[in-house]
Amino acid sequence: RMPVFDQLTVADSLLGTWKGKLYTYDWSRVNVELEENMTLQMQTANSLIMGKWYVNGKFVSGFMAEPAGKYWKIKSESGPDSILRFVAMKVFTCQIQHHNDSTCLFGNFVRAEKQENEPLRPTCFVLNKENNPRVDTTFVINRVYPNPYKSQIKVDFTVIKNDRITFRLHDTSGHCYYVYPTREYEPGKHTIMLSPPALPSGSYNIGATGIRFTLYRNIIKQ
Repeated sequence: RMPVFDQLTVADSLLGTWKGKLYTYDWSRVNVELEENMTLQMQTANSLIMGKWYVNGKFVSGFMAEPAGKYWKIKSESGPDSILRFVAMKVFTCQIQHHNDSTCLFGNFVRAEKQENEPLRPTCFVLNKENNPRVDTTFVINRVYPNPYKSQIKVDFTVIKNDRITFRLHDTSGHCYYVYPTREYEPGKHTIMLSPPALPSGSYNIGATGIRFTLYRNIIKQ
């Protein structure tokens, strides 16, 4: 039977790579109809979670979530059109348990059909945290400056493998205010200049998304 989640899991405890099984139930929430391999890669910035979701080794979606009571509310998502054209992720729930030397993550994504907003069959995942996950070194943000910034932001970064990269500026609620045009970058060091619109003073996040990664850096607007 699917577990019940009664409290919000602290964001920092979710940081890292988790691997295990994804179970799809029938509508009784008792019988398992489908079992698949699943991986979650999660980062945190301020009170947000930024994650990448894989099923059977294939990338399903990237997502950004904010705390909402005992749940994580999905603020934005990105992924292949063939998958996300029809499915919307609504809520992420989870709970961490420790067993001897291992750490387990239990949870599920609440999903719905985009057109009719009808809920999809319930799911549950059971994942173990990788103690020494493989680190993707194909892209590195070297510097984001000035920080705090007034009007423009420079980003110095290094690309190890050819990649198509998009840079975005979000507030701490996940709302995107600025997108730097997606470009193909060759291996080497690069610098770009971001010119976001006039924004209120406060804390923001710069996100860089490529084929193999999603990275975030916090920046302050004066």
